[in-house]
Amino acid sequence: MGFLVADKIREKAGFPEFQSWKRDLEFTSGEYAGWKVYLAKPRSYMNNSGVPLRKFSDFHEVKTEHVLVCFDDVSLEFGKIRIRKRGSSGGHNGMQSVIDNFSSQEISRIRLGIGPKNAPPDLKDFVLSKFGRGESAGLEEFVSRGAEACFCLLETDAESAMNKYNL
Repeated sequence: MGFLVADKIREKAGFPEFQSWKRDLEFTSGEYAGWKVYLAKPRSYMNNSGVPLRKFSDFHEVKTEHVLVCFDDVSLEFGKIRIRKRGSSGGHNGMQSVIDNFSSQEISRIRLGIGPKNAPPDLKDFVLSKFGRGESAGLEEFVSRGAEACFCLLETDAESAMNKYNL
């Protein structure tokens, strides 16, 4: 989901196509709302995504408090969005990797709900499966709302974005 949202942001903001960075991740960048914005899609396993993100952030001198991570979350019902300014990983291994590699829980994140109403016992198979028919119908709108939440964070502040999207 995070990659889909990054693609939508790139498209809406008119940023160039993604390109490879040291084979660790794909990125694009541009200006938006007075900010220099980098969109990064780590190529590592999700559980290690903090490693290339930290290297990229260090290279481009991006402060930890300016990092925003978008990721799918099975504990949220499909289509729900939750924005947080800080906190634990909530059991998400990719977010834990980011927290570990930045040595901080002070990392903003947008959680994008992909969870079913009744979670299967083995979530690995669920997470790696394709979206169901009902979910596919609402996927484009959900991805667009995820991108809009990111834009809202850039245009306003975390409290405003949380009030608008954490419904």
